Amino acid sequence: GVPRSYDEIHDQAIAAIGVGLSGGLRRMEVEFPPIPSMNKLGDGSASSQRVVREANVGFVLKVASALSRSGWGVWILCGDGSTLEEVQKSGLPPATQAGLLRGTPPPTGPTDVVLVHPPA
Repeated sequence: GVPRSYDEIHDQAIAAIGVGLSGGLRRMEVEFPPIPSMNKLGDGSASSQRVVREANVGFVLKVASALSRSGWGVWILCGDGSTLEEVQKSGLPPATQAGLLRGTPPPTGPTDVVLVHPPA
């Protein structure tokens, strides 16, 4: 059904990612407004950008946690240093590493997943 909350949106997105990975998909894009009042926060202020970054970081960490519990190794690649700091400060789930989305891709194997977190 139609999700009634962001927790339900997150749960459905995480479940869909799991189904896709189990079905052999290797590239997926999961995107939706990170917070319900996103349109109101489109003012470009530093405060708005921080709120959006925190919401995005929270979601990417939920995905990483679910995937690591399912046996995947996870890389979170962040588009900027402030997002990487937020990810690291929040605490990485087991079997999860984080870095910047620059230069050489991380070494990955068949049981690894790369989550790309673009700049806010």
